[in-house]
Amino acid sequence: MLKRIMRKLLPLAAALFALSLMPAALAKCPDAPTAPGLHGPPCGAEDLARGSLDPAYPASGHHLLWTVTGPKGSAYLLGSLHFGTPALFPLPAEMTQAFESSQALVVETNITALTPAQIAKIVAAKAMYSDGTTLSQVLSPATWRQLDTVMKKFGSSAQAVQRQKPWLVSLSLTSMALKRFGFDENLGIDNHFMKLADKHKPIIQLETFEQQLNFLNGFSNAEQEEMLKETFDDIDKGRAFLVDTLKAWQTGDAHKIDQLLNEEFRNTSKTDEHMYRVLIAERNATMVDKLDTLLTQGGKYFVVLGAAHFVGSDGIVEMLKARGYRVQQD
Repeated sequence: MLKRIMRKLLPLAAALFALSLMPAALAKCPDAPTAPGLHGPPCGAEDLARGSLDPAYPASGHHLLWTVTGPKGSAYLLGSLHFGTPALFPLPAEMTQAFESSQALVVETNITALTPAQIAKIVAAKAMYSDGTTLSQVLSPATWRQLDTVMKKFGSSAQAVQRQKPWLVSLSLTSMALKRFGFDENLGIDNHFMKLADKHKPIIQLETFEQQLNFLNGFSNAEQEEMLKETFDDIDKGRAFLVDTLKAWQTGDAHKIDQLLNEEFRNTSKTDEHMYRVLIAERNATMVDKLDTLLTQGGKYFVVLGAAHFVGSDGIVEMLKARGYRVQQD
């Protein structure tokens, strides 16, 4: 199911957003996300994020928005969908009002502060082989053949990505699959607020783009290959999962978001459990430390992070409560 892709994708969608800024000379469609050697999805690919896939916002009810109050500072926490659809906008007034009343925007990483050249340099250093190693040497023969089959569906071949590490290929294919379903990183919730904040509010990042790529780069070759194989299995599926995710987000169902994005991720294979610990639990703990520092300094912040980071027993909401903050969902 696309569930596995999405739960790995969401914590590091900022990396996908950055990759989408790289030159797309090989893409068949002008707006297709791409990494070097990867084509975008075929023009006219099915767009399942229109119409019935996009549920309307309920007239009343919760949003995935929390208010945090401490002795000196306060914050709004908004769980983000890093890839969105036009039907998500306009956002509920509560979200916009919370943003406007805050003095600074806090995000996972402010990728807009980097130039395409800087992004390309970091990607080359972290996601590409520079010692003569090739992808075909790292992958098993069966996985390599399967990669070639999938790549041909996107108008390319496995040879075109020989210098790329498996995790980069996996994320790039995932990005293109989401595009095929009509989702766009430019319509992501965090990207929306970064555009609004530009030149009007300070943008504070909790992680750097390089740090985010380091998380993926730290996985073993075997773990990266498993991630890639899951991508092959899931790339043409997932409509029901995406419908459920959108509905849960638009109704503010934090428990459902945790089930969809985290539950199986932390309770399946050893590889998935390791990835959950690295991409979610450990990052949450570090981000809470930084949020605690900001709140201790005082001020009012609008914090937009991937929805998976706020929910569940390892989520930022529960961690802030444990530190004595009053946290209430809108």
